[in-house]
Amino acid sequence: MLGRMSVSLSVNPALPVKTLRELTDYALANPGKLNFASVGALDTLLARMLMKDSGIAMTQVNYKGPVQSMQDVMAGVIQIGINPIGAHIELAKGGRVRMLTVFGAERDLGAPDVLTTTESGFPGVKFNGMWLGLFGPSKMRRDRLDLIATEVDKALKRADVREKLVARMLKPEGSSPEAMGAILSADLEQWGKFAMDNGLVQATK
Repeated sequence: MLGRMSVSLSVNPALPVKTLRELTDYALANPGKLNFASVGALDTLLARMLMKDSGIAMTQVNYKGPVQSMQDVMAGVIQIGINPIGAHIELAKGGRVRMLTVFGAERDLGAPDVLTTTESGFPGVKFNGMWLGLFGPSKMRRDRLDLIATEVDKALKRADVREKLVARMLKPEGSSPEAMGAILSADLEQWGKFAMDNGLVQATK
């Protein structure tokens, strides 16, 4: 494990909502009017989790990357963007988008005034940030694995390294190889079950 980054939800400023609760109320009162940008699995899963917990419906619009999706959010082509917070924070500071929430239970230090989904009244949105990990070949020798893990741990404790990571909205967080493996296994189980239960994938034999 190298660190975690928050994922946030932002909207076009013209949308008449200032909180996540106001957004879900708006969606319930205006069915079929909200679209969200999807650039990969994570934002799609988080949007689906929010829809399930709030009872709202949003239309998924697929994009190749966050730059294109956020350009369309700013232009009002679509209303909602869900991305790592680094893609939103400067746009929000400049008033080009309005950040409504950070997914999970913990606020982000880069946007301390933005409520989390838990604080906004959606405890069913269970998420503690996207993680960045370091991986190698499955048959790497144990001594090499231990050496890399030790050096990464040393690097993450250096003030200059931590400062650079935080500046990129990544919260430094190390772990042992075994703990990283457990995190990966738990995520695969959680999201795999959610995708299966909500019809996002078909069961395979």
